[in-house]
This record gives sequence, structure tokens and C-alpha cells, in this order.
Amino acid sequence: MTLFEECVYAIGHENLRMLTSRETETYFDYLCTLFPILPWGRIDWEKVSEKKHIKHASEVVDWLRQRGIDHYDVIVLWNYSDNPGIQTTLERVLHAIDDVVAVGSDTFILCQHGEYAIECFHDGVVTIGVPKKKRHFHAGEEGESNDHCQQL
Repeated sequence: MTLFEECVYAIGHENLRMLTSRETETYFDYLCTLFPILPWGRIDWEKVSEKKHIKHASEVVDWLRQRGIDHYDVIVLWNYSDNPGIQTTLERVLHAIDDVVAVGSDTFILCQHGEYAIECFHDGVVTIGVPKKKRHFHAGEEGESNDHCQQL
């Protein structure tokens, strides 16, 4: 079983939807419209004012609640991976977080409503943040051009 298959199994196949290649690309573009991206494919957290480094998965929901955020439908994307993104819930992702981050070197957990993103970087740093400009995603839309998105 591949690491991606183990992730799907841990989340529960009935609890997720695999994205098409085009949907995965579109969500990466959407991430790039919400957050500044460094040339090596990491969110530039220095330019994000509302953020927190996460030490334990239990901190995530508390941090979101403190900000009045209650949207927990997420898209999981893996940088430098041929695996498709998946659509599921934050609860499912956090429950299977070790299997989720094992799939690729860098993992992005993006709120479907554009209210937050969680980056699990390959160096072990996990950061959650809120974009400066919240922009709702509409299926089929094209993201704004961002040169650094090509890195993702």
C-alpha cells in the first residue's frame, strides 16, 4: 500500500472525495491568491499577520474558534507530489494527521471557504494562518496569476 493509500484508509474512503488533476491545480492556484508564496513553495508567514505555530493538533480547532471560524470542510494538497488533492473535514485530517503528512514533503490543509490554511512543512514546522483578503472559491474559477504558484 502506498502512503497515499494509507492516508485514504486512515481518513476513511467514505469520508473524502479525491480531486481531479484540474481541481487539484485550481486549489493550488486558490491557495496562492490567499497567501504569499516563497520561491521554494512555502507560505511566506512573515507577511501573514494572523498566524500561529502549532505544536499539537488539538490547538488548531481552539485557535479557529477564538477567531469565530467554524468552517471545517478542507482541501488537502501535497507539494512536490503526483497525488491528487482530497476534500474532507478538518476533524478527519487531524485524526489521521501522521498519515496525511507522510504522503508528501509539504502538506497544505486549506479551508474550502478560504478562511485559513495550515502548512505542515517538511522541516517539521506547522503553521496556521488567516489570509489578509478572504476570497471565496467558486468551482471552475481560475486563480490569479502568481509566479510562485509554479513552485507548488
